[in-house]
Amino acid sequence: MSVRNLHRLKADDKLARDASERLLLLTNLLQHGLDVFDEDAQTLAEWLRSPIRELNTQSPLSLLDTTTGFGLVDDVLGRIEHSIVG
Repeated sequence: MSVRNLHRLKADDKLARDASERLLLLTNLLQHGLDVFDEDAQTLAEWLRSPIRELNTQSPLSLLDTTTGFGLVDDVLGRIEHSIVG
């Protein structure tokens, strides 16, 4: 959903099912990222924009257009959280 379409929504409008699912995935991913980076939103934002070796030098943000991409990014966050990043 584009930013323009999001702004057009009224307070009582409901999101489509796929948009709701993406919003939930994004919310969960951002919360996981904040947990991993000790609530440092700036560090998380920088990490999301940086090329990551584990993601074939793609930025995590560039992968968030598919549910598979959300899963890959969340997996990398989990590996950082458990000090498994190589």
